This record gives sequence, C-alpha cells and structure tokens, in this order.
Amino acid sequence: MPGDQGLIRRDLLSTVTKVFIVLQLIFSIALGTMAIVLAGQTVNWKNLATDFQQKAYAANTLRIQTDAQWAAERAQLADQIAGQLDELARRAERLGALEAELDAVKTGFSEQKVKNAEMSAGLSQVSKSLDVELARAERLEARNNDLLVTATDLRQRNLDLNERVKELTTNVTLLEQQVRALQQQRYALEQQLVGLQRALKRAGATVSAADVVVEPGTEPAGPLLPDVSVPIRGHIEQLDGDIAVVTVGSDDGVSKGMVFVVYRDGNYLGRITVEEVDTNQAAGTVSHLKGEIKTGDRIIDESRLEAMN
Repeated sequence: MPGDQGLIRRDLLSTVTKVFIVLQLIFSIALGTMAIVLAGQTVNWKNLATDFQQKAYAANTLRIQTDAQWAAERAQLADQIAGQLDELARRAERLGALEAELDAVKTGFSEQKVKNAEMSAGLSQVSKSLDVELARAERLEARNNDLLVTATDLRQRNLDLNERVKELTTNVTLLEQQVRALQQQRYALEQQLVGLQRALKRAGATVSAADVVVEPGTEPAGPLLPDVSVPIRGHIEQLDGDIAVVTVGSDDGVSKGMVFVVYRDGNYLGRITVEEVDTNQAAGTVSHLKGEIKTGDRIIDESRLEAMN
C-alpha cells in the first residue's frame, strides 16, 4: 500500500511536470509568436507614429488656423451682436416713442370721437335748419319768379315810358323853340312899338300896342333877343378829349362862360363851360364828371335851370 501510493505520487508528479512542460512550451510558443507580432507591430507603430505626428502637426496647424478664424468670427459675431443690441435698443426706444404716440393718438381719437358726436348733433340741428331754410328759399324763389314777371312787365312799361318821354322831350324842345321864336318876335314888336311911340310923340300923337298890326310872314325889325325864362336845351355833337361841341349857339342865346349840365336818361353826367360861341354851335371844356359822356347826351343851361327851380 505504501508502495502504491508512492507510485501514484510519482505518476502524478510526472503528469504535472509533463503538463507544466507542455504549458511552458505553449507559453513559449505563444510568447514567441507574440514577440514576433509585437516586433512587426513595432515597425508599423513607428510608421503610424510618424504619420500621426504629421497628422497631429497638420491638425494643430489647422486647429490654430481654425482658432484664429473662430476668434475672428467670434469678434465679428460679437460686433454683430453689439450692433444688433444697439439696434434693438434703438428699436425699443422707437417702440416707446410709438407707444407714446399711439397713446396720444388714442387720446386724440377719443376727443375727436366726442367732437364728432357733438358735430353730429350740430349737423342734425343744422340739417333741420337747412330744411326750414330750403322751404323758405322755395317760397322766396316762387316770390322771386313773381317779382321777375312783375319786373319784366315794369321794364317793358318803363321802356314804353322812356319812348314816350323821348317823344315828349322832343315835342317840348320843339315847343320851346317855337316859344323862343314867338318871344323874340314879341320883343321885336315891342321894340318897334317903342320906336313908333317915340316917333308919334315927337309928332304929337300916341299909339298903343293894340294899334300895331304885324302882317303874317313879315320879319320883325330890330335884333331878336331870347327870353331868359326858358332854358336852352341841346345835345353834344362832337367830343375830342375834354372838349365838347354842342348844337346850340349865339342864335339860341348862348354866350361865352355859360355853363351847361350834361345828362342822360335823367342822370347827371357832368358840366360844360362854354369857351367859344358860333351862331348855331358852341364849344367848351367838360368838367365835374360823374359818368362817361358820349355824343348825343342832352344838355341844358344850368343858370336858367336853377332860375326855373
């Protein structure tokens, strides 16, 4: 038994030794293989390290450039941000001003709304007043139409009356001329009577006005003097500046210095002071104008006109 145990121990030791040797051999092979692989990898690692250094240098250079670029971009971005902040501040300030303006506009709008309400009430009142005035205007228009018809009728009647006045004025002028001629004849006859009375007185006889007979158609002896009680009438024949020629002269009783009143349709226009006198015409200076004087305007002796008035 003890011998068997010894054999068993030697067998076990031998097996362990064999196993150890085998394992050592395996480890040796593994280590050799690893050494060979490690040696091969060492060469690759050197190449990889060199390549890595180059790449690292390039990467560092690129990093430096990138950092510089990023620094520039950050500075530019910072400037842009600062500008944007300034713009934001300005816009905020502008927004505040706009809000203040908006508040003012709202206040003004409210005030205007109140004013509009007041104006609307006023317009309503004005509209009512306007309706009243329109009705009144319609009545006035109807009245005006009636007055226009009346005025047209009166205008026509006035034209007819003017024509009648012109006709009567012409007749009066003719009658005045006839009266003036008769008065001149009377004056001449009176002068003849006085001469006859003087002659008969010297002869010792007397003659009355009834004893003097004048045959029709005979011319009175002696000068013909106009009657001072009848105004001298005529019209303007020519105009040259402020010099006017009238249709009456010395035969009508006109003398130098006499003043004539110029009128048209009963309206006073001015005066003419006589400076030159002919038998049937006279010329003088126009003055005291109150309107435009034209040829054909009527004239009348001012002094005799005043004597008549």
